[in-house]
Amino acid sequence: MSEPVAVITPLLDPDPEYLLDSYADLRQQTMPWRWYLQHDAATATTIPAVIAADPRVSVGVNGRWLGSGGSRNLALARAAGEAFVYAHDYDDRLAPGAFVALLAPMCANPQVGWVAGSFGDLHYRAGRWEAAPFLYDVPPGPVPAGAWIDLMTEWPAPCAPALPAPTSMMWRSELLYGLGGWGGVPRGEDTLLVQGAYALADGYLIGESTGWYRKHDQQKSRDASSYARVEREAALLLARRREAALRAQTGRRGAWRFGSGTVEAPVASVAGISGGLS
Repeated sequence: MSEPVAVITPLLDPDPEYLLDSYADLRQQTMPWRWYLQHDAATATTIPAVIAADPRVSVGVNGRWLGSGGSRNLALARAAGEAFVYAHDYDDRLAPGAFVALLAPMCANPQVGWVAGSFGDLHYRAGRWEAAPFLYDVPPGPVPAGAWIDLMTEWPAPCAPALPAPTSMMWRSELLYGLGGWGGVPRGEDTLLVQGAYALADGYLIGESTGWYRKHDQQKSRDASSYARVEREAALLLARRREAALRAQTGRRGAWRFGSGTVEAPVASVAGISGGLS
């Protein structure tokens, strides 16, 4: 398969070291890609010269702070019509061969709209990054449309089932555009998107580890003060109402049907990052 994957990444005062790590991970992918960076601010932060000089990298600026969901949508609007989209946070890590593993189920079945891989955690200990596995509460394999919609009822309670997030998922762009991209409520953008995908489209969960979520103090998602209480409550209320509406529709018209046809399958396999990360 020679068509590039559109990689969508919002930026807000990014750490250059983490950004360079992401760039190195992308360069290890055996599938072609284009990287759409979107500055979530009025002005662009300087990015490492080696990244800015790469013709596969496209940089955009919001003009003001919009949040990660709005930034991803603006980056998606700049994409060049690629058939597949991967939403990547700049501070996360990708396993070599991750794109191959994530694309394989969609190449084998043109009606699979999304594919998720296992995404572990990275913790900094004793001067090095160490990977810790993360287990989902659902088994790998095909996920028929509507199969997971009831599992999202308890979001975001601590006891809610662990399900894949969009940053571990490869998307068929037709589905992503059809769902309207990321939701417009802070801290609810990802949930609103995956609710629609889980309810309306067939998906696939692979067993391989395709990346790692880096735990660090600069993460905006760990700063509760950056989100007002009314925003959190609105996200929860809207998510629960949408879940009820989607559940009522699940099964009435069958799964989302895609018209892009089959794609030649990639041949390489995923290679995980073993042990720790220096």
